[in-house]
Amino acid sequence: MKFCNMKNNNGFTLIEVMIAIVVLTIGLLGAAAMQLSSVNGNAHASNMTEATNLAMDQIENILSWDFNDARLADNENVNFQRKGISGVIGPGNNTISTINDVADNSAVFADYTVYWDGTPRMDTADPTVQVGIDFQIYVVWTEEGRLKTVTMNFSKPR
Repeated sequence: MKFCNMKNNNGFTLIEVMIAIVVLTIGLLGAAAMQLSSVNGNAHASNMTEATNLAMDQIENILSWDFNDARLADNENVNFQRKGISGVIGPGNNTISTINDVADNSAVFADYTVYWDGTPRMDTADPTVQVGIDFQIYVVWTEEGRLKTVTMNFSKPR
């Protein structure tokens, strides 16, 4: 009876196959997590782009309105929440938090709400003469259960 010669064994052992499967599984799970992160990042970027476009559209609308248009009145009658910097502004003091604010008017576009708030800008030489309005535009939406805000500032000359 002859025994098999063990010196010429060219196959893989069960332990080597199991280690290869574990390494492959870890690599595939890492790639899947990276893909999921990429999809979430693209969705967030798309929402930010949409909000920025809505803010720019609102700026163009306001600039096209007549200076005496009722939509430009300093009403301060729309309460809303937004994300913003609270506390003393400076290095190490800034905190992003939810802020209760008031705007002059608002408009809803699907999942986004656009708020605008104007402050009369007076002539520095003659403080009784209004030369324009300084505006803040806030686009607010909820993403993954969290409040998000895009803010833009501009001036409308008289």
